[in-house]
Parts: sequence; C-alpha cells; structure tokens
Amino acid sequence: MEVRPLGAAEADRFTRVLVRSYYGHGAATYRRETANFLSGPENYQGIFDAGRLIGVGGCPTRTITLPGSGPQPVTWVTSVGVVPGERRRGALTALMRHQLELARTQSGLALLWSSEGGIYERFGFGMAALRNSMDVPHGAEFRPGITLGSERVRHLEADEALPLIRPIFDRVAPTRVGWALRADSHWNNWLDDPAEYREGFTPYQFAVLPNGYAVYKVKHSWTENGPEHDLDVKELVAADPVSYARLWRELIDLDQAGDVEYWMAASDEPVRLLLADPRAATVRLLDSLWVRLADLPKALSLRHYSAPVESVLEVTDRFCPWNTGRWRLCVDEKGHATVERTRAEPEVSLGAAELGAAFLGGTRLAGLAAAQRVLEHRPGTVAQLSRAFAGDRDPHGAEIF
Repeated sequence: MEVRPLGAAEADRFTRVLVRSYYGHGAATYRRETANFLSGPENYQGIFDAGRLIGVGGCPTRTITLPGSGPQPVTWVTSVGVVPGERRRGALTALMRHQLELARTQSGLALLWSSEGGIYERFGFGMAALRNSMDVPHGAEFRPGITLGSERVRHLEADEALPLIRPIFDRVAPTRVGWALRADSHWNNWLDDPAEYREGFTPYQFAVLPNGYAVYKVKHSWTENGPEHDLDVKELVAADPVSYARLWRELIDLDQAGDVEYWMAASDEPVRLLLADPRAATVRLLDSLWVRLADLPKALSLRHYSAPVESVLEVTDRFCPWNTGRWRLCVDEKGHATVERTRAEPEVSLGAAELGAAFLGGTRLAGLAAAQRVLEHRPGTVAQLSRAFAGDRDPHGAEIF
C-alpha cells in the first residue's frame, strides 16, 4: 500500500471513496464533500493498493482556541475513511501514520472528531472534550433573580442573520477553548442546509440579540392537545450572561414548540444552573474532540497553564516513537511552558493518549490516575499537574468536522 497526496483532478475519486466509507448518499452529500476537498486539495491524502484508491483522509490547518494562549493553528484531521472490504488490512494505520508525520511538521498538535469511540486511542489520540446532548422542557422556570435585560430577540432568516451573528461569533470564539475560528468556507459548510437533509424540519432559523444568537430548526408535531413542535438547537453563542439567559428564555417559551433539544451543548452548559429545577434538564454526555500530541514539546508549549509546576514525565508513545522518553515540563508564574528531554528520574508515567486527553483542560490527570492510566512516582505530582492543566470551563467542540 502507498499513501500519497491527492490533486484537484482527483476530486471525484476522493468523494466517491469517502462517501462509500461512511455509507453516505445523495447529491447534496457529494456536493458538500467535493467542495470541502476543493477548498484545499493539497491537504488531502489517499491510500492506494495496486493503484486503486481504497481510503482517504485530510489534515488541513484550522485555528482553534487553546487554554490560556487563545487561537492557535492546529492540524485538523478530517474526512478519514476506508471503503468496505478493505478494512483491517492496515490501510487506516498507514494513513494515520502519514497524517501524524505531517502534523509533526506543522503545529505539532492534531485534533479530530471520532465517528467511533474505540478507534483512535490506539493511534495516541485522547478523549479531550465531551459534548452534552440535552433536553430542556418547554416553559421550564428560571430560578429567581435571573436578569434577562430589555433587548428584544429578533427571529431572522439566514440572509438577514449572517452579517449580524458572524461578528458575535468572532468575539466569543477566542474565549472558548475548543472552538475553531471560521472563514467564509467554514461558515458555508457549518450552515449548509439542503432540503434533502432536513427530514421534515424547517430551514435554519436565527434568534438574534446584539450580543448573542441561537441557530435552530423546527419540525411539526401535533398532539391531541395541540402543537408540540420539535425544536432543535444547532448553536447558541452569547457574549455575556444576560444575553445567554435571554436566548434560552426565548427558546424555552417559543410558541407552539415542545422541549428544546440541543445535542451539541457544552458538557458544562450553564442553562441547568439557570433553572429553578436543575433536574428538569436531561443530560447525556458523549465524546467530541480527540487530541493527539504529534510533536510533544512543540504541542505542550502551544498552550498556557493555570498554575506553575515543574515535573518529569515519562511518556510512552508506540505510534509516534519520537515522543517516547523522559521530559521535564516547567511552567512559570505566567503559565508559559518549556519542555526538554531529561535523564532525571520520572515523577509521573503516562501514555500519549493520556496527555492528549488532558491537553485542553477538560479531562483531569487526577481522574486518569484514578482509572490507572497515569502512574504517580512522587506523591502529590499528579495533583499539581492536574491543577496546571485545568481550565476555567470545560473545553467544547462546537462543530463536527
């Protein structure tokens, strides 16, 4: 098998293989995947067996918000698939090895959104962020004392809303760990809304305030007592707590609607803390962002840390062996890190997947130690590292890629 870059002339071959790999169908699916490829064909690779394309993958660069250091360019692993009948022959492994070698020469850090939870840990990716698939009942009451402000929420269609919401997103994204900044092509992809995808829902609607917005859609659902239309939220962005509460109040009270479903919410979504009865909201946590340190010292230096720490880490990395060894991590009073090889005795032992899981500050090293995935050699070291890696809020993967 051979992995090589693809060219623009191979767009149709790329799309056919990718769509076959996840059993997709329909003209809109082919159009979307082809457009993504043609936005930067130099960022995509194919794996060939005797000249036949059997798998594909992409690793473009996106800018995402990291803890402390804000927006940073990272390698965005996407569009990875091997066609049925060619799996479990090493094709995915060869493709991932090629992509991680590319990531090593780029930012040193790779992120992906996994279609299956059991695939990518063997390649050194760690589960770094969770998403919250939540339901909030229609009409649920807020606790006393919540300020909603006096601004009126405007309900708009896409052409009116986009010029208003993009600047809001641009203000908020650099403050939310895990969010990716969006260029025109990213917005087009994120809000792509062909009729064949809607499954009875309306086109996207936009609830807009000066400092926040929500993107949602509605599907008719009639009961004997009247309408209880399904209301699905795609995204809710607010630059301040008052706008956040006002948008949720608007969605919860929307006429003729039933419960609010938000399957891409943050794992620490604050709306539960607004409710008079926090149990009224149902929550289901699922994985979202997976992180891989392709170049360990480069990646660990990309972010800032919440507390000073100095520790020797012994890292095992079978898939990217250049990361294996003992590393001294030194974080100063400003949260800046330096990482150097050392021969000193290790204070903590862990694998590449564990470092990836902890990188965004959501998965705690102390929790990984409790699960026997981090071994402490000097008492107290895991707690110190856990505090240094932790963030003010949970990381949040705001979009699938």
